[in-house]
Amino acid sequence: MLGGHLETKLYSYSKSLNKNVDELRILVCISGGLDSCVLLDIIFKLSCKLKFKLNAAHVNYAYHNRSGVMSNHCYEISKFLNIKLFTLNVKKNEYSNFNFEAKARQIRYNFFDKIDKVEKYDLILTAHHEMDQIETIIMKTIQNTSWISKIGIREFKGKIRRPLLQIGKAAIQDYAKSNKIVFYDDPSNNDYTRLRNCIRLVLKNVTSNKAKSYYLNISKQSLYRFNTSMQTLDKSKVSLNKSYIKINKIFFISLEDEFKKIVIQDAIMNKFDEFIIKSKFFWNKLFELVEKSQSGKKIFLSKNIYLSLDRFNFIIASKELNPSNKIVLNENKKWNDYHFEIESKPNCLYSYENKINYLVVATKLFKKGIYVRSRKPGDKIKVSDFMTKKVKNIFINNKISNIEKDNFPIITDSCDNVIWVPGLERSKEVASNNKLNNIAIKYII
Repeated sequence: MLGGHLETKLYSYSKSLNKNVDELRILVCISGGLDSCVLLDIIFKLSCKLKFKLNAAHVNYAYHNRSGVMSNHCYEISKFLNIKLFTLNVKKNEYSNFNFEAKARQIRYNFFDKIDKVEKYDLILTAHHEMDQIETIIMKTIQNTSWISKIGIREFKGKIRRPLLQIGKAAIQDYAKSNKIVFYDDPSNNDYTRLRNCIRLVLKNVTSNKAKSYYLNISKQSLYRFNTSMQTLDKSKVSLNKSYIKINKIFFISLEDEFKKIVIQDAIMNKFDEFIIKSKFFWNKLFELVEKSQSGKKIFLSKNIYLSLDRFNFIIASKELNPSNKIVLNENKKWNDYHFEIESKPNCLYSYENKINYLVVATKLFKKGIYVRSRKPGDKIKVSDFMTKKVKNIFINNKISNIEKDNFPIITDSCDNVIWVPGLERSKEVASNNKLNNIAIKYII
């Protein structure tokens, strides 16, 4: 039963990725406990059958007296199966002053993300199952959290997949018994100072499927409401541009807090392939800053991702992003994700007003060199015989954000005079005629 269920899940996941199953690269997260050992055993058997790449990852929190034994068990399993194991050993001082469950979640997902940045997996599988979901929904109900949080554990989140989420604990236990799976019980599950463990203890004595179905239905209803709400969001207010994300502030402020968090997380995942996990306090503080802070404020969401506030929007970008160097436009080229095409014999006339897509220059000027670079202090462009405009003011008048300014293409002649700010302004001097021996430079947005 479980093998067939997981095989169906893998085919479904591969289809959503537009890949064949044998092309998949999968990372299974293991703890040495029952659930993850069963998951790894089944996925390993399927990898032998379906020929996909499989590795494993383990985090040792040194939280209890069996931590070392369970970590060693993960090592032995991986060695026996001949798969690579990525291990992170965590020091207690990294989580001792925090809510353990929340901090442990942050540590392990950051670890999985770090592995994935190098190994480029298609799927990262965890062993969360139906009872984990029920426990989560009961916790959220007790804590009186928002309806969005009552979605509970999601099967899909970035590259994370939880293929056992609809599987009951009994089915996992039966598989382990039938297949003689070796595993270790986590003694921290007996720590009843933790709410989840108290709920788990009570649920052991609940035999009624009606009670369990009640909480699962809360999750399903919340997920349906969430998906419906997401479909009605104005996605034009969240744009994934060339090298950054731009989100309209008025639109963002109007959202419920849980939606605000999801909008940011999903956009970052889609653009930078990084999942951001932060505390509730951090998110609340961030939302307050977005609403009240002035332009120019910068907040780091992770080691590499930061949020920069502007007047009407806020920008999310990577600090690793650097403006491209100056290059010559002597053929079709790409600069900082902007594309330029050269047309040596324009077959139509380009009016001065059509300044979004084209720059027309004399062949003689083109042969001397036309260049693209990032902005410089004091840049200005000659727009008539008697008037120049500062590039700085052109950006301000067109409400270009600070990060957009730094990554915006500036076109110059061989003497470094600005002759074109694509989509915004160009020198009338170089675009005043359309003889057939001229050169047209096309800007692809």
